[in-house]
Amino acid sequence: MKESLVTQLYNATNSGLDIIYYYYPQARDVEGQNKKFKIRTSDKTPSASLKKFGDVWKVTDFGDEGSALSPVEICMKEERKEFREALHILLSRFNVTSNAISVDNKPEIIVVDATEDEKEGDFTFEFREKFTPFELSVLGPCVTQQTVDRYMYYSVVWYAKVKNRKKTIIRSTETYPIFMRECKYDKVDGDVKITKTFRKLYQPLNADKGYRFFYDGEKPKDYINGLSELKVAYDKRCKEIDNQAELVHDDKKTPDTTIVPKERKLPEAILASGERDALNIAGMGYFPLWMNSETAHLTDKQYKEIMGMVEKLYNIPDIDDTGIKKGIELALEYIDTYTIELPLSLKEYKDNRGKPRKDLRDFLDIKSPSDFKDLMKMANPCRFWERIYTKEGSRVEINTVYLLHFLRYNGFGKITDVESEKVTYIHVENYKVKEISGKQIRNFIIQFLEERKVETEIRNLVLNSRRTGVSLMDDLKDFYPNFCDYTPNSQVLFFANTALKVSKDNVEEIKGKDLNIFVWEKDIAKHNFKRIAKSFDFTFDKEDNEFDFEIKHTKSHYFRFLINASRIYWREELENSISESSMEDTLKYCKENKWKIDGSRLTHDQVQEQKAHLLNKIYTIGYLLHRYKSFSKGLGVWVMENKITEEDESSGGSGKSFMIEFLRNLCRVDTMDGRNKKLTENQFLMDRIDEHTDILRIDDAHRYFDFDFFYSMITGTMVVNAKNVKSKEISFKDSAKLVITSNFPPKEKDSSTMRRLLLTVFSDYYHKRTDENDYNEDRTIGNDFGYDLHDDLYKDEYWNEDFNFCVDCLQFYLNAAEKSVIIQPPMTNINRRINIHRMGDEFREWAEVFFSEEGPNVNRPLVKSEVKDSYDPKGKIGSKTFKNKLIAFCQNSEHIEAFNPEDVKGYDPRSRRIVLTEEGKTQEYIYIRTKSKDPGNEIF
Repeated sequence: MKESLVTQLYNATNSGLDIIYYYYPQARDVEGQNKKFKIRTSDKTPSASLKKFGDVWKVTDFGDEGSALSPVEICMKEERKEFREALHILLSRFNVTSNAISVDNKPEIIVVDATEDEKEGDFTFEFREKFTPFELSVLGPCVTQQTVDRYMYYSVVWYAKVKNRKKTIIRSTETYPIFMRECKYDKVDGDVKITKTFRKLYQPLNADKGYRFFYDGEKPKDYINGLSELKVAYDKRCKEIDNQAELVHDDKKTPDTTIVPKERKLPEAILASGERDALNIAGMGYFPLWMNSETAHLTDKQYKEIMGMVEKLYNIPDIDDTGIKKGIELALEYIDTYTIELPLSLKEYKDNRGKPRKDLRDFLDIKSPSDFKDLMKMANPCRFWERIYTKEGSRVEINTVYLLHFLRYNGFGKITDVESEKVTYIHVENYKVKEISGKQIRNFIIQFLEERKVETEIRNLVLNSRRTGVSLMDDLKDFYPNFCDYTPNSQVLFFANTALKVSKDNVEEIKGKDLNIFVWEKDIAKHNFKRIAKSFDFTFDKEDNEFDFEIKHTKSHYFRFLINASRIYWREELENSISESSMEDTLKYCKENKWKIDGSRLTHDQVQEQKAHLLNKIYTIGYLLHRYKSFSKGLGVWVMENKITEEDESSGGSGKSFMIEFLRNLCRVDTMDGRNKKLTENQFLMDRIDEHTDILRIDDAHRYFDFDFFYSMITGTMVVNAKNVKSKEISFKDSAKLVITSNFPPKEKDSSTMRRLLLTVFSDYYHKRTDENDYNEDRTIGNDFGYDLHDDLYKDEYWNEDFNFCVDCLQFYLNAAEKSVIIQPPMTNINRRINIHRMGDEFREWAEVFFSEEGPNVNRPLVKSEVKDSYDPKGKIGSKTFKNKLIAFCQNSEHIEAFNPEDVKGYDPRSRRIVLTEEGKTQEYIYIRTKSKDPGNEIF
């Protein structure tokens, strides 16, 4: 026999001991001992004992009721639940599942040769006289033998079918029931109505849902289960009423008595989502109706037929995504239908397969029929007006509860930010969320009534009512949409016509109905997407831990722009080689190589360096498009220029901002003015930033930009202060990725700063000619292409090609991220620019003289403090700052080989300092070695 759920629970929890320890962990100290423990901290002395009664541990609390409580009873007491709910709480909490639905639980199958008397297609079967208790329990707690008899269900011993001269016999077992239902329907043949029957076999414990149902006979296309039984009950009721009316009419003894016949209609029918739900509804005394599948459509004709027999039609959909969606669709199509909503908390319990519970049968496993009645009382229709009858006549009124229900089913609600207490009113359509006003709600209601051609009286009521606009907004239901469109390994991108789930190996198109996430409407790309061939392929060298790539096509204008922005050696390729070739050849070369990173006039090393810069940009775009943030790999993006300039000189116009600006079409980018030197003094600097901001861009950061102010945002939380609302802390995973574009490099290149920066470098291929520079002409993105990119005149095919390239970038990044590879650009010029920034012009000019190649201050130890005093006699800068300037100077100087070489006397490898004792005095020294000097001749 099958074990009871209680027995299964205790067997899985160490005879219930694990449950007791869950509620009373202090009981562990007295297990197996004749001691007591405290249940309440207020107890002066221990008063509870732990003892095993038979196969179950129990607790006796002598300070309370004094009787031994089983583990389930302890749950009932501590959580104030009824028995069934407590039992299922514990089954879910301790992951106790049944093997009732599993590949191992299956019927007996026998295949034999068909006899001569058995024809092809013959279908035979044998029934049991009654259902077993286990079979009834499989159908649900409210199902009895009378229920299955009323709806013509039978317990099948076996059934068989002949096919290809083989007879396959399927036999039920003690743990694998098979049911059959005889389904009746009326078919009109000419003027004759014929009652016909087909059979429906049901295997509720089949592990494969596709094989749970099997039909024998002709099944009508739009068959409604339970409709035949409803008609029989309705006809019976009508006959009783007619008979009662006749009795009243013939009653000569009471000629003055007026008896009004009862309403002919039945009180209600309930649409169920499946077989077992329907039988439990019937077991509770209601009339169930159910379609052949959850997604089958109730036609107008069927609806009118049903409503001709009942006062109310209820619908009780499942609470999985499909069930909720189909339930709303039915409620909005037939607005007089009352929707019974199962509590979403039901999903916290697990069924016998370990999956969240979702339907009425699951509900009745845990709750009682009286709880179901309470749900019926709370059911609402989407018709939000009703006619009120009085002695004076009738009037139409708006039912506010029904109106709020109607608006919720049409996607209206509000989002309340718990921290800031800010309320946003929204409308949700499929997966799209947009912010709305009270006027928009009112307009929607009016439009709905006009589309339904509702009479003028109702429309006037809405127009004249104060309950259909702003005053209603605070009463809208709170909505909790899941905006998380990413995983560590994938990202969803939204377009006007579709959504894409991008992973490292696949680009999967997802239709709206299959999405279980939401997106703000303003964050959806305004253009359509159609996948085309990849812009580039890439390979990975495991030994070198490096990626390489090959360009396949450059249809994308955005890709073309990035190629040219990575042409570090464009002058060597396009200008300096003119003297070696004719102007005609050069013009031809320029035309043929306009969008090429690997022009034939470049050396192998030059090509590799340019490709490295381009691959870095591809990686950066992918990184920014992936919303996921890793604590260990959190990076801020710093976009700068490759050209080495003097300390205060900046060029600009290279396309840095354009690269980030384009990403606005795919994600939410909020921009701050980096030129504003008082930027970080603004108390409400972050007021436009929220958890939906994908990228925070500091555009055109000035030379002395306070990077430290934003540094913590790369790896930590983001605090937002906004006017008139409470401050809010955005968690690391929900905070935006930081991008800084600047004509200048970061001020510092210490390891803690650099390991948190993803650098991206732009060539000066795009530039502006001025009197202060040596460029021959202006070259902008617009004149390079002959038109502006990404404006209103930009062709749809161009948008699609650019979006496809971005998808390629995202896929590349996901591949690199999986291998923990970060693609930084070539660092030579970056380091030189940072060093220029770190030194400053004044120090550099002093050092060039003081440490001149043939001067007395190189290739010998110098007292560090004395050198510092010669530059900074007033002590305006610290010793560490001075040393950093020295190191920067040495790294940038062509004639200097090393600062503090390791082979110099007194060098300490731990501190990287030189410490010498001369004449009893210990001091720190510095040592600068030039490239031309033989170390063997140095002065120590």
